[in-house]
Amino acid sequence: MSEKSLRILWLYSYAYFNYYQKVFFGLKPIGQTINLAERDELKEALKALKSATNQLTLNNETFTLVEIPELEKHVVLKPESAEYLFDTVLAFYYFHEVGHLLAKDLPFDNSISEEVFCDDFSIDLLLSNCKTDELKWRKRGIALGLTLMNVIGMHTGFYDGLDHPFAYDRILNSLEKKIDKDDDELWGWVTALFALHMTENNIEQPTKEFENFNQAVTVYRNILEEHRLSYKK
Repeated sequence: MSEKSLRILWLYSYAYFNYYQKVFFGLKPIGQTINLAERDELKEALKALKSATNQLTLNNETFTLVEIPELEKHVVLKPESAEYLFDTVLAFYYFHEVGHLLAKDLPFDNSISEEVFCDDFSIDLLLSNCKTDELKWRKRGIALGLTLMNVIGMHTGFYDGLDHPFAYDRILNSLEKKIDKDDDELWGWVTALFALHMTENNIEQPTKEFENFNQAVTVYRNILEEHRLSYKK
């Protein structure tokens, strides 16, 4: 993975972890308007988010002037940290590619079926033999990796669906196979990430309150599909 890609992942990990600590607690399973522009304590995290998103969506704005702590390397990471979140996202992408190596001799109907296999392979590896205090952050790191594919769609209208599953189907289907629908810690994390970027992109969110966060994510998935169908470049 290139230095640029690693930098983007670190910026997102840093920003999302700060939002988790200062914003995401207490959210209910309902469409959220998350406006961070006036939160002084989140100025650096907001700069990191905007810079990473500009790079991820191929905007030419540079991110070299964003001043956030550098990624600590060669240290034992505590699970509840931006560094651990970063490592998990990176591992999810890495194990996905390992899955492709293992899948080269397996019969698949199409490339999308192979991508689903590789996602499942990666998630299984990350969630197996995992310590209790690490498990919820492993789940959040996996969800972050799948969320970024939807962030691209929210900004560009491209959610794939060609060689890979549509990004909104990919996150919902991949996580539902491995994680209980009543795991509100995980699905609440996904709801908050979606709401953050949908607020930024003025994508209308649901107004009703749902029984749980998994239901909220399912409705978000439907909204993103409508966004793809109606998107004009």
